[in-house]
Amino acid sequence: MKSLKLKLTCYISIILLVLMSKNHLDDKVDIGMVTNNAVHKLMDRLDFGTLQYSLGDIKLQEKISNRLMHIIASLLEHDYSKEISNDEKLNIILEKYGLTYEQFEVVTACTIAEAKGEGTCYIDAYAVINTIYNRCLSEKWINEVDNYMGEGTGMNLYYQVVMPGQFSPIASEKYINYLGINEGEGYQAIIDFLYSEEPLHTQLSFNCYGQEEEGKIQYVDGGNWYYNELEEDEKLDLNESAKYLEYVNYR
Repeated sequence: MKSLKLKLTCYISIILLVLMSKNHLDDKVDIGMVTNNAVHKLMDRLDFGTLQYSLGDIKLQEKISNRLMHIIASLLEHDYSKEISNDEKLNIILEKYGLTYEQFEVVTACTIAEAKGEGTCYIDAYAVINTIYNRCLSEKWINEVDNYMGEGTGMNLYYQVVMPGQFSPIASEKYINYLGINEGEGYQAIIDFLYSEEPLHTQLSFNCYGQEEEGKIQYVDGGNWYYNELEEDEKLDLNESAKYLEYVNYR
């Protein structure tokens, strides 16, 4: 673990220096202090096996590296003196996504049931909620939910989750076992993603079986396989789309 921590410290220090060279960070920032904070935060949340594999030569696997770079950068740029509680973040999330608390509980329960470790793996839970969010940006997925659940529902996380035929924990009612969870790594990942909207990926689908093949990626050893990229021309234009106005009115 000490070796892993040293590698992670070196990697984050390099990122900091790159960010500083590009004027993304104040040149007076305390490299040591920020690096130490980020290392502890990531060590608490990332799967050791995945890090050990990915940081073999102080390099992350290319696809994962690009995404984690943004997450690490956002951690480093964050002003921890202004950190707010999860309860405060949750209130913002409910307002931002037009969710009731009960709907948020269903989204959370489904995410935890779908992720590796059922609430114990931060990265896979982060990847699952990221997938659900991506569907709210896809014209195809929005239209499918709108057509079945009613106009204006397709951009809502809750309706994407409860849409028949999409998530097995909903169909099997396994999600019920996870209702009411408001702590743990999986829950924290959901709060962090929905509050920051810092993407790990742009995939629209995943499954828990399979093997490495073109177009599929696994963000944590033993976790889900993610695929079906959200293409730019498929993304909903929030500034011009009439559907967005319908969604706002629906809320």
